[in-house]
Amino acid sequence: RTRFIDDCVLRCSVAPAAGPQFSQVVNLGAGMDTRPYRLKCYKAFPNGAFDVDMPVVLEGRNKVFGELLGAPESHCPVTTVDLDLLDESKTLATELSAAGSGFDASAPTVFIAEGLIMYLGAVGKLKLLADISAVAAPGSVFVLQFMDASQSQAAKDNPEVLASALSVGEATQELTKHGWIDLDFSMFGDEKLSYGRYPDGMKPSASFSFCTCKKA
Repeated sequence: RTRFIDDCVLRCSVAPAAGPQFSQVVNLGAGMDTRPYRLKCYKAFPNGAFDVDMPVVLEGRNKVFGELLGAPESHCPVTTVDLDLLDESKTLATELSAAGSGFDASAPTVFIAEGLIMYLGAVGKLKLLADISAVAAPGSVFVLQFMDASQSQAAKDNPEVLASALSVGEATQELTKHGWIDLDFSMFGDEKLSYGRYPDGMKPSASFSFCTCKKA
């Protein structure tokens, strides 16, 4: 998934022949992600990167980056945004628009949700999609990594797993409802998400899926 998202960000960093350029990257559930520090293509995003996560996670991240990694220099401004995505009293829009954050809600943005939505539960996963959609300007791109458990018999036998997971059908319904177009799905093992590392002869795994789409 690291390579897939890296490639998506790299494509978005290239100035288009026509249309607006992406101004910023928002990473939901960023954790210890280091893309703004290791990918030079982040220099192309003038407003920088906004790494969103719970305060306790960001506190640990600051210690790791500062004390263990020696405060590495990023390729663009990096702003950390404190937000518990399950907190009904707050939204991504309210926290990104906080004074001094530098986020431009009118500009096309690259949104990343990696290894996140499957941990938010049946209600939280829908809130995440709604929150991102509400703050995404037209032309924005969303890179969503999710677990489609609809093809797993074990998951079918456990309704709670299916409720927390996200099927292609549900993703299509919710994203389309919120104004996303050009939905492109892939799963680990298919030609777009293999990179020569998936065993030959094995059926692609829907439990490790991606959707990329654009805001109309």
